[in-house]
Amino acid sequence: LQPGWRGLEGKDPFGLERRIQNEGEWMALVKPGQNGLYSVVASLAWWGMSVDRNSKAWEEWMMAMRDIIWVLECVTRRS
Repeated sequence: LQPGWRGLEGKDPFGLERRIQNEGEWMALVKPGQNGLYSVVASLAWWGMSVDRNSKAWEEWMMAMRDIIWVLECVTRRS
């Protein structure tokens, strides 16, 4: 589910690039079913339930949450 244009050399803490893409590039992420974005959201929920809110792991989880929210906003704007 990671599009090639996001790379791993961006400016955010995960090394992912955040730039607005055209519709075709976002629509590649519209994957229904258990192997699509639903799995990403479910995994983030489980991760969030397992970490201590006063830990570095919580900060990392929050960064991941902000990233998936950004992705979902971009996808829904384009669909």
